[in-house]
Amino acid sequence: SKSVMDVVNSQPINSSNLTGHKFITDTTFQISFLYVTMIFSIIGNGFNLYHILRTPSLRAMKNTMLTFLNIADLSTGTIVIPCMIATVLYQEKGTTCQIQGFIITYLNGVSLTMSAAISIDRCSAVTDPYTYLAHLQLLRYTIIIISIWIIPLPFAITPLLSLQAYGLGDYQLRSLCWLKLSSNSSNYLAVGALAAGISAVIIIIISCYTIIFCIAYNKKNGTIVGYGSIKKSIRTTSLIVGTNMLSWLPLDIICSTSAILYITSDMEYSVDPHAEVIILLLPYCNVALNPFIYAGTNAILKKKYKQSVYSIYSWISNGLT
Repeated sequence: SKSVMDVVNSQPINSSNLTGHKFITDTTFQISFLYVTMIFSIIGNGFNLYHILRTPSLRAMKNTMLTFLNIADLSTGTIVIPCMIATVLYQEKGTTCQIQGFIITYLNGVSLTMSAAISIDRCSAVTDPYTYLAHLQLLRYTIIIISIWIIPLPFAITPLLSLQAYGLGDYQLRSLCWLKLSSNSSNYLAVGALAAGISAVIIIIISCYTIIFCIAYNKKNGTIVGYGSIKKSIRTTSLIVGTNMLSWLPLDIICSTSAILYITSDMEYSVDPHAEVIILLLPYCNVALNPFIYAGTNAILKKKYKQSVYSIYSWISNGLT
């Protein structure tokens, strides 16, 4: 069996591969990006979840969906990205590719649905804080969380069922293993559904945060108990959900353009392979950035990070001396 470095070194890399567009589709670039993303995701999300479990104030009901977003991001870092690395390294078109495609679609769907749910949750906190605070109940959030983890399942399973004759697509190995972004008779409905889903999430996020920013800081609700903590939570979620939306926007534009051109003009829109790699990798920046955005806007987690960095620095310094 080949080691990781054997497989990477076996790829045809020369000086022309390391410059310009060709570097983007090169195995070394993809593997390096995925490894860095995986490491930061596991460290950041793992660190946050560890301290959330150990700190009662961080387990407040209003932070429930942010906590589960950390869990979804950690799952992506520990399950999805290793599958992607294996597929890129070994160019496996069979079972590994199908497993990767399913897991990518499912966990990305969870992340997107969670972002929309968080936006709606924060919007309701601003527009009607009395009712929001009165309905911070475990049962309510349990039903919401379970629903979020169930909704993406049909979308992830459909490409495994060999329904290309109906335009529902399949998972294919190109630069990475996922749905082909160029619409044709075998996948136009799948690409269209993907574009519609992402567009719906983006519209929900923009609508909710437009309402939030118009109301939140003009509302004279300073006397409402807990309203100050809600406003802090809104700042955190706006950063996390905002970066999430921006990273998915290029994929939404490409899929929408591809599906619309095929449906209206019966014309296949060919996506440049270099652009396709960037568009497919871009959303994974979120799983590495989100935990540090959360920690940077939370005083308790920020303090824990500082203590950990100081402890590591002291340990290294003592070891050197």
